[in-house]
Amino acid sequence: MNPETNVDGALRRAALLFRLLAVAWMAVMVAITVFTDDSARLPVVLGAMAVAALGAAWSVRHLLSERPLDMRFLVVDGVVAMAVAISPQLAGAAEGFYGGYPMSWVVMVALARNVGGGLGAAAIFSATQLVALVMRAPSGPSPSEWISLSVMAGIVALVVGLGVEFLRSAEARRTRAEEQLEEERRRHAVQQARLAERMAMADDLHDSLLQTVRVLGQSANDADRVRALARRQERELQDLIERMDGTGSEAATALRRDAADIEDLHGVEVDVVATGRVELDDATGELVRAAREAIVNAARHSGASRIDVTLEANSASVTVVIRDRGRGFDPGAVTKGHGLGSIEERLARVGGWMTVHSSAGEGTEVEMSIPRVRG
Repeated sequence: MNPETNVDGALRRAALLFRLLAVAWMAVMVAITVFTDDSARLPVVLGAMAVAALGAAWSVRHLLSERPLDMRFLVVDGVVAMAVAISPQLAGAAEGFYGGYPMSWVVMVALARNVGGGLGAAAIFSATQLVALVMRAPSGPSPSEWISLSVMAGIVALVVGLGVEFLRSAEARRTRAEEQLEEERRRHAVQQARLAERMAMADDLHDSLLQTVRVLGQSANDADRVRALARRQERELQDLIERMDGTGSEAATALRRDAADIEDLHGVEVDVVATGRVELDDATGELVRAAREAIVNAARHSGASRIDVTLEANSASVTVVIRDRGRGFDPGAVTKGHGLGSIEERLARVGGWMTVHSSAGEGTEVEMSIPRVRG
């Protein structure tokens, strides 16, 4: 059930007040009737008042409990209202005290069902008065009184129904305006956060490039040093670009950092290509550490001058492939050699697996995968 709006709460309180005023007015008129009219009609008068009092107590309890004015409530309340409206007329009780309760029912229906429902309730009330008129009830309305009651009920239904529609429409517009304002604030906050992040990235890029240029100037005669610095700067720029366009991957950044360390230690070029965004958690952290171990093994044992690393992610798994064009080996002969055993154990802890393709003189390809955890 949707939460009650401010307008709904105000309308509920208005319906409650109108019902209480209607019953209070009826009680005053009944008291006047008791003291001024024929005592033979007293049971009918008091009976109608008792029915109205019970119906009012039930409806007030319903309204105070904040339950919706559903069709069941409106039908039961309407039966009570029409009984109060017509039974005294048919029994010949005094006129003038029974109209307030049915009119409050018209208000209830108009509040719950807008103009159409209110006019329908007014028509039902008018029909009960027409019955009393046609049957020539002892205390029934005259033709002119019936017309007056019908017109009054219709006006009440129109005024209340149109007022309710206007208030609810205004409330809906106000709610939409607040939602749009909140959305604008949220969008502005996101834009500000992105701007701050890009400014921080620009500062990082400035500092990194400046430092690299200075070191390059100091190492101009050291070709290997210049090449290593250029490679490191290339990785930093790649990470920065991915962060700026929102495609950055924590796992890819970690792999590139490891690749830079391995290049510095072993003098082997390690190139990392990543597709798919992978955040670091316990499982992907193990995968990155396993990949680092495999890259180190290739740098130490393959004799290759370049190692290619690919990180791929889809909805089901995260995969890292390490390829080299080195001397290769026979995987069947050295199943647990070249560090493969510890890599398999590391991957097994997170439900992963590894396959190795290699042959003498043809290089090596190590593929390792872990299942992707859905949050």
